Amino acid sequence: MDTEAAVEKAQQGAVAVKEGALAAFEKAKAEGFFSHFNQFHEEILKPLQRAGDVTVDSVKAELIGTLTFAPPNPAANFVFYNVMALLVGLSESLFVGLILGGGFLSLVWNGVAGYSAAYTLYWVMTAYTDPKAMQFCLAFLVLYCAFTIYMTLHTLLYVLPAILYAIKAFCNLQCLVSGYYLFKNAGGTLPTISSSGVSMQ
Repeated sequence: MDTEAAVEKAQQGAVAVKEGALAAFEKAKAEGFFSHFNQFHEEILKPLQRAGDVTVDSVKAELIGTLTFAPPNPAANFVFYNVMALLVGLSESLFVGLILGGGFLSLVWNGVAGYSAAYTLYWVMTAYTDPKAMQFCLAFLVLYCAFTIYMTLHTLLYVLPAILYAIKAFCNLQCLVSGYYLFKNAGGTLPTISSSGVSMQ
């Protein structure tokens, strides 16, 4: 392949990526993806308001609800713990970026990525509520729970990062359990594998 052909192919690829990105943007806009930022920002402030209501009994009840896969209020729980995971993640990014020398770019990247993930989860699970999209969100939460648990163990020597990762893992687990109930309430079914093949439940 000569240089001109390589350049032409690269240009065609860039055009295809641009068109795909524009199509995805227009679809997201049409579905209302950009219409819930104000509500999400209001939710970010609510944990500060709720802090005074947290008691040992309330934490115990939520732990039992999570362990028994019976959260008392799946929608409210999902929103609250999704926001809490974001706030804890931002705290962890500040610590790594400013204290451990991760750098400003690392801080900005982690902040933008964390906010984008949290808002997308919030929108898909509480506003869009399409079972297929919700299933992808649940898969993401499973992977992220595993990642935060791994990072908790990996950073034990540093104490504070380990504590932050452990809190984030707890918040993500709460999101996962509550999100599963939202998924089921939206009519979602998960594939299962049996001797007769793959089925949905």
